[in-house]
Amino acid sequence: MSREGPLADRQTTNRPGHALVILVCYCIIISSLCRGAKGQMLKKKKALKKTVILVICLFGYWLPYCLCILVDTLAMLNVIVFSSFEVQRAVETRISITEALAHFHC
Repeated sequence: MSREGPLADRQTTNRPGHALVILVCYCIIISSLCRGAKGQMLKKKKALKKTVILVICLFGYWLPYCLCILVDTLAMLNVIVFSSFEVQRAVETRISITEALAHFHC
């Protein structure tokens, strides 16, 4: 079965969507930590701080990859045009590097 179109070579997994699901889960955890029993306030503050740090790390690891994929997709759709083949190769290299970085947070 062959696919046609400008995005035919693109891998079909939705990795930015996975990051969104993880972010929503962290937000649910944060909201549940903010409400609840007042007796364990120190433990809740520590857990809340760790969760916020995890969310910041999630963005720090995934944002560069998502931006590179966005630039590559816009180029495939001819919304932006690369000035040379070297620029296209540089974007592809950065996608590989940032993808490895994005998976490093696991």
